[in-house]
Amino acid sequence: MESQDNLFGIEANEAPVQVNTELDLEQSITNLAKEFQGVVDDNDFKNCFIIVLFYRFISENYDDIIEKECLFNYVKEQLKQDINLNDYLKSVFSKVEKAKYSTEWSSQFEGLFDDFKGLDNRHIKLLFDCIARLDISNKDHTDYFGFIFEYFLMFYSSNSRKYSGAFFTPVCVSKLLARLVRRDYYGTELEDPYFRIYDPTCGSGTLLLSTYKELKRDGFNLKVKGQEINKTSSRLARMNMIINNIQIYNIGCGDTLLNPLYKNERFDAIVSNPPYSIKWAGSDNPDLIKDERYSPAGVLAPKGKADYAFIMHSLYHLKESGSYYGVVFPGVLYRDGAEAKIRKYLIDNNFVKAIIQLPSNLFYGTQISVCIMILSKKKEREGVVFIDASNECIKDGKFNTLTDENINNICSWVNVIESYRSQFVTNEEIAKNRYALTVTQYVEQEDKKEKIDIVALNREIRELHARNEANFQKMEAWVREMNELLGIVDE
Repeated sequence: MESQDNLFGIEANEAPVQVNTELDLEQSITNLAKEFQGVVDDNDFKNCFIIVLFYRFISENYDDIIEKECLFNYVKEQLKQDINLNDYLKSVFSKVEKAKYSTEWSSQFEGLFDDFKGLDNRHIKLLFDCIARLDISNKDHTDYFGFIFEYFLMFYSSNSRKYSGAFFTPVCVSKLLARLVRRDYYGTELEDPYFRIYDPTCGSGTLLLSTYKELKRDGFNLKVKGQEINKTSSRLARMNMIINNIQIYNIGCGDTLLNPLYKNERFDAIVSNPPYSIKWAGSDNPDLIKDERYSPAGVLAPKGKADYAFIMHSLYHLKESGSYYGVVFPGVLYRDGAEAKIRKYLIDNNFVKAIIQLPSNLFYGTQISVCIMILSKKKEREGVVFIDASNECIKDGKFNTLTDENINNICSWVNVIESYRSQFVTNEEIAKNRYALTVTQYVEQEDKKEKIDIVALNREIRELHARNEANFQKMEAWVREMNELLGIVDE
């Protein structure tokens, strides 16, 4: 186990450590995690690390508003006292939450420090010391802290047995969804001065953030909204927005399916990685079939599989020119019963634009090949583009990942139809297949066997036979000549 004084690979009293690459950061986090392993619950360590990192960020970016006695560097010095540090920090964090921020930020810090728990005095000092060593001199605070924040979430999702993609969508998948949105809306003129994006199951907010960054590159004025049922994850999402300097956003906590927060709002783009096949009230609640979100399909998603409840919710909240980009697991595309009836509704009303089969082993916690479902209320033709991108990836340690080239290729295939990679299928043909939306049912696998030209092969055989015949005749003549010279009579 690393000692406290050498946690980041430097001796005590040396200059602050510079974490400039993912390799540096991974090693730093790994070393830190070893100090807490077996002593502090994984989830408590994750929450406390992020909270202290976030606390340092706002201390150095809102130092003109926060009381001097509540700023990171001052508090770090006070930790040397022999007092109950948990109680002391609880008091400090309470004051930070109540600082007089601008009106639009007035409630954004409320409750963000509530998950700081589970550490004794020694580990609190260790955590503050490690985060204090991060060298932020001459750096853009937003980019730097955002990088560390995002990487830590990814690190914990990929390495913790307790936590998986439930609160964190892999960066490469977030980028793919975000780029699909950008590709669809590039150059679009909007009636509304703001382009509104929404994630009904936003987790830690990485998917919303990726979409925001992609669209911001094209100069869109953006409003961001999200809802998350898990309190800790919703707090992470709010921190993510603040660290990345997103001014116009709202992240709410609650059950999206039963208590949606944005009932009367419609959005230009909805991105989502909803939890796979979780239980929900479904038919146990007779009022749900009357809900405007679910009633158009005439049937509710099964009680044990809420996937289509999230999809129908998202479809309802789209503007008439809007599109939905969501992660779905394979069973959603072919299961019978109520789910087949909802697929029928989506196809018959021409809402399904594309289904993209992704490679396996992209997500933390599962090796299953997931798909992306794109819904649109502004389709020009009746049918669905099916794309097989199952081999479009590279190996990255124990996981697969998508490079920028992979992502750009997949985006381009939505409009470029090739028999072994993508295929446009009419709604009528899909109906004949009982509304199944499995990609392999419609896209031919690339034939990698060597192509044989039978005509050319026959020609080569004839030529070979002719050459062999000529050689045989020459050999016979040579044998006769030798026999004559040797006086051998051939009987």
